[in-house]
Amino acid sequence: MFELIHKHKRIAAIVIAVASVSFIFWLFTVQDIKQMFGLKRCVVVVEDNCVTMRQFRYNLILAGSLSVEDKESRKVMVNQVLSGIIQREMLIEKSKKVGAFASSIEVMDVITNNKNFFSGREFSSKKYAEFIERVGLTPSEYEEILRKEISIRRFLNVFSKTNYFTLDEQDFINKIANVVFNGEAYIIRKRDILRKIKISQKEITDYYNQNKDNFKTKEKYTVRIWEISDKEKALKIYNDLKNGVVEGSKDYKEEVVTKDEFEKNEIFSKLSIGNRVYILKKEGKYFIYYLHSITPPKIRPLKDVRDDIEKILKDRKVEEIFSKEVLMVKNKLMKNKRVNIK
Repeated sequence: MFELIHKHKRIAAIVIAVASVSFIFWLFTVQDIKQMFGLKRCVVVVEDNCVTMRQFRYNLILAGSLSVEDKESRKVMVNQVLSGIIQREMLIEKSKKVGAFASSIEVMDVITNNKNFFSGREFSSKKYAEFIERVGLTPSEYEEILRKEISIRRFLNVFSKTNYFTLDEQDFINKIANVVFNGEAYIIRKRDILRKIKISQKEITDYYNQNKDNFKTKEKYTVRIWEISDKEKALKIYNDLKNGVVEGSKDYKEEVVTKDEFEKNEIFSKLSIGNRVYILKKEGKYFIYYLHSITPPKIRPLKDVRDDIEKILKDRKVEEIFSKEVLMVKNKLMKNKRVNIK
């Protein structure tokens, strides 16, 4: 045998290499093969629920146990994770008994609303797949973990708000949690109604004439403000303004505010038609405030508010038509009549 191998060294080397690679590949894949054929090994079994090695490893990753270098510390963390898994599986069994076990729809809602799986503003299946691959789980395994987490939260939430359950109450909860409704959904969208609505020029004009007060502008106050370092110059401007000489220094800034803003401003509120000027010294400078004008409210012209009125009238018609269609569908369904809405 030895002579045969020695004689065909090259062939023997290839055979040994292939066997070695196959053995290594088997080591990495045996767990998946066992799971495929129902021969998977369980880290722990609680009430017939098997926690697989991959699921256990995922929990270790979450706990950070795999990154701990100290062997004793890692052993303690692994035991804590295992204890937590056992407690979780026991709570899962309790949640099933009271009807608090999460549905597949709830699980998918959690996944598709997880911002970590978003690309921009939308859910990205690519990002979700990358995450699944990174943590070493199959989609079904990850979804099962989520289902258990949701169920436990629901179970604990129920009992945190209730002192005890009678048998009748527990039976009622089971029925509500597991009830299945059969039927059809009739969707009436307001945006579909909106597309069909046309508003005439007469409707817009009539609404404008009947509601002109709604299109009034607010009363506006214009205040001019000077900031001057020189005392003599400041006093001259102040006295000129007091004597009605408005034209003078142009070195002012102008603020236009509403009546409410004017009255709430500590300085502006000191001004009035009878007392238009106010002077204030602050940090070595002189500030002069002058009430230049008050613009009374006025009604905006129709051309400026046409689009606003059209929107108001469309929204009003949408609500009217929507209410009528909903009532019509309801009445037809109650009379077992056909409804032509999908």
